[in-house]
Amino acid sequence: MGDFGQAILMTAAVTDDPISFAELESILELSEDRLLSALTELQTLFLPPKAPAVEGEQRYQINLNTKKLVRLGYRCPQNGRSWVRVGTSFRK
Repeated sequence: MGDFGQAILMTAAVTDDPISFAELESILELSEDRLLSALTELQTLFLPPKAPAVEGEQRYQINLNTKKLVRLGYRCPQNGRSWVRVGTSFRK
C-alpha cells in the first residue's frame, strides 16, 4: 500500500463518522487524481468498501476492526499516544 493510501486509512480511522471525498481532499491536501488513485488502490484491497451516498455525497468509512487495527498500529510505543494528527473541522 502506498503512502497516500496509508494517509487515507489513518484519516478515516480518526473519525467515527464516514468522511467525504472533499473532506479527504482538503485534509490530506491531495490532488483529485492522487486521491482517486489511492482510493482505488484501497478498494482493491477491500479497504474501504464501496462508498455509499449519504445526503447525495459519497462517504468513505472503514469497518470497526480495520479502524481499531489502524489506530493501534499508529501509536508511539513509549507513551501510547497516537502519531496521527488530523484536523477535526469535519466532525460535528
